[in-house]
Amino acid sequence: MSVDNRYTGVGYEPPFETPTDLAKDFMESHIEALEERIEVTLWHKGGSMKTRDYGEVDIQEGSYSNGRLALLLVKEGERIAVLTVNIPDKDLVEGEFFVKTWSENMEIAQDALSSGLFIDTGKKVQTGYVLASVWRMA
Repeated sequence: MSVDNRYTGVGYEPPFETPTDLAKDFMESHIEALEERIEVTLWHKGGSMKTRDYGEVDIQEGSYSNGRLALLLVKEGERIAVLTVNIPDKDLVEGEFFVKTWSENMEIAQDALSSGLFIDTGKKVQTGYVLASVWRMA
């Protein structure tokens, strides 16, 4: 059995992006797409919270184009995550908002809930193949 050493040479760069680069590119394009759907003119600082991966992050509050609350987590001016998700065809009680608790948001949503700033109402709403949690401010 022979070993293919083409990819182990010093200075060699693979002809493809690393999984980390692909994930970063995906997240940047995903956030850009979300920003297009969020009314960015309404952002203001809404407090801060501690996260496992990023330490202390600021919470920016704004609203989606339909007026629903949008929450972004920001560190030193750089957006870390969009905590909320907009599901226009689902109803909410005043003060409630949908939270993306799946995929890349799993851990940071747990950090947000642990911060004591938010309350999980226990309600869930189907959106595609996942369930969005319904939270409110504490």
